[in-house]
This record gives sequence, structure tokens and C-alpha cells, in this order.
Amino acid sequence: MNLKGTFNQTLQEALMNRRPIVTLLTDFGNADGFIGVMKGVMLQIAPDIQFVDITHELPAFSLSAAAFLNSWSYGYFPPGTVHLCVVDPGVGSKRRALAVETQGHTFIAPDNGLLSPVLAMSGERTVISADKPEYWLSKISNTFHGRDIFSPLAAHVARGVSAAALGSPIDDPVMLACDPPMITPASIECHIRYIDHFGNLITDLTRSRFEQWAVQTGCELGGVDIHLDSVVINGVSKTYSARKPGELAAVFDGYDCLEIAVAQGNASQKLGLGVDRAVTVKPASSAMGVWNS
Repeated sequence: MNLKGTFNQTLQEALMNRRPIVTLLTDFGNADGFIGVMKGVMLQIAPDIQFVDITHELPAFSLSAAAFLNSWSYGYFPPGTVHLCVVDPGVGSKRRALAVETQGHTFIAPDNGLLSPVLAMSGERTVISADKPEYWLSKISNTFHGRDIFSPLAAHVARGVSAAALGSPIDDPVMLACDPPMITPASIECHIRYIDHFGNLITDLTRSRFEQWAVQTGCELGGVDIHLDSVVINGVSKTYSARKPGELAAVFDGYDCLEIAVAQGNASQKLGLGVDRAVTVKPASSAMGVWNS
């Protein structure tokens, strides 16, 4: 066997023998013990799980924020990772529990639209209504399915149970009603999808989509205006420090998305804008004013 073949075999064996990874993303916070109990449930089923907390500080009940962070974060984990995502305004109702296999990953979440970006990805996928109670806890509360249903499901997958074994295949998962960016030769209309800890407003316009449009229109980063209602920001900066403290800035951020920020400040507070508000990108016009006060 050549060196490349030996390396590939060693890598495959290492992946097969590694401890299973479960990521957690919720709006439960860290004050009330919910996350610790969920991990305890999973460790009883699969004692060798490695846990990675993406966040538990999502805005309460914000499915769009959960969908955004989940679709961004999962790709930084190795194939075979289980992603447990619980933002569940409909807990206790008849909404389904989902297990979705795609892109080499398994996602466990309520069927409420949280997995919309994952379900919209190209490629093969398996979508299961995880309705077999033998993979849940024996006692189910009306208010804590994160512990009683979703955590056991994630743990069983982590220990080798396939998503297909958890229930029945479906073809009608719930999808969020989120308009994608509208791109024309004259403009891009995108939307704020997430507000981070610093008050930065993250949109659904990716750098790659912007660059494709910029090539077609002949625009550069500094040759566009970003419109937020009556506010106009001139140009996309490479860094926050390109603007003076307190000034508005548009940058492509660590999410690889267009972000509206305030240098050393809080854009959400300054602008009073929230999730789903429209942001429009246009070729720069000397007739437009620039607002940075």
C-alpha cells in the first residue's frame, strides 16, 4: 500500500474509532440546569459522547436565529456529528420531532422550520418523523421535550442508530417563510437574519453572492451604497477599524455574510432594526447622502 493509501486508511480508522460528537444549540440559557440535565440523559445512553455547546443564548423562541446559526456552524464539524437543535415554541403540541441526515451529518430538532436551511441544501437527504417512543424517555413531560425526546434521540444516533430507525420517512417538513436575497442588475435586497452579542446585524447576503453580482455590475467593495430605511452607508469596509468609533460600517464578517455594525458600538441599538428587516445594496450614487452620526 502506498503512503497515500496508508494515510487514508489511518484517517478512516481514526474517524470510525473516535468518540461521537453531539453539538447543542438552544434558547434555554445556562441559569436553570436544563442543559446539564439534557447532557446527563444523553450520557446514560451513550457515555462516551463529546459535547460541544454552540450556544444556549439564542433569543427566546427565535426560529430564524436558530436556523441561521445552525446552518452556519454545522459545516465546521467532521462528518458523523449529531447536531441537537432545540428552539421549541410548540413544545407539548402535536408538532413532530425530526431526524434529518444530509451532508454526512444528522440533525435532531422540532419540526417547526428550524432546519429549513439544512433541508434546502442540495444533495441526498433522509427526513424522518422520529415517532418511535422506544427512542424517547419512558416519561414525557408537556414542557421539556428537549430532555425527554430530543436528547434521547440524539444520543441513540450518537451510539450508532440510524435516523431511519427512529421513525417514519416524511416529505413535508415545515419550512420557514423566509425570502432569499433578491438579486437584480440594479440592486440586491437582503434581510437581517441574526443579531449577535455585539449588536451587529447579520444579513443573509453571502460574500460569494455579492462578489458574483459585483463582477456583473462592475462594482467594487467601496463602490456600493447600503440602504437601511433612510440610512445609507457608503462602501463595504474590510475591517471594523476602517471606520471611526461610533460610525456605521458594513463588512463581510466571520459568518461570511454582509453585516451592519457600529465601530466599537451597537448597531441594533443605534438603528433600532430587528430580524427580518430589509437591507438594500446598490451601486454607489453621488446623489445619495451618507449617515454616520
